[in-house]
Amino acid sequence: MKNITILLLLLSSCYTPKLASKRVLKAQTKYPAIVANLCAQLYPTKDSFFSHTIYKPGKLETLYTPPIHINCDSFVKEKKTYNNINTKGIVVPCPPHTNTTDTFIDHEYHQYENTAKIEAKEAHIQELSNAIAIATHTAKKRLKTIIILSALITLCLIFFVVKFFI
Repeated sequence: MKNITILLLLLSSCYTPKLASKRVLKAQTKYPAIVANLCAQLYPTKDSFFSHTIYKPGKLETLYTPPIHINCDSFVKEKKTYNNINTKGIVVPCPPHTNTTDTFIDHEYHQYENTAKIEAKEAHIQELSNAIAIATHTAKKRLKTIIILSALITLCLIFFVVKFFI
């Protein structure tokens, strides 16, 4: 009777992931605010701020401006009438000049990461790396066994061949 009681206590005290998930779901249905608050405290969001600048070179534009009329009293090259007024002066052609308009675009954004999801992914990665380590260890053991068995078989074959021909 004592052994059965100890066995029942051992079996009933197992806390499996399935049982934990059921209990969390039960708590979520009855007290969602408490579960949400606990999750927010255990797994806060990770805020990241990113900004980068993009440079876009502009096109080279050649601008042609009309000639400029300069009014001067000492030198008279031509007389022109503008709006029925006689003017003295020279007309100077303006050389063309180039103009480029470059653009800088600033991008800024916030990124919010769910740390609970990151924790779950890291735990999964850890499980997979443990599984890989175990598989590598067993593969090395099997390779050693295969090498030893093949060496023994080779020695046996050599022994029987030497014994048969001698």
